[in-house]
Amino acid sequence: MDARKFLKFMEYCKKENIEPTAEELKAWWSLEKLRMALQE
Repeated sequence: MDARKFLKFMEYCKKENIEPTAEELKAWWSLEKLRMALQE
């Protein structure tokens, strides 16, 4: 998992005044992991 992407995502949420729920974070995390797996 790329920490920089995660930080960018969190910055985006802050900028847009979005409070990501645990579920949203989990979903995003899963998508990232899936994407990484597909790239290998």
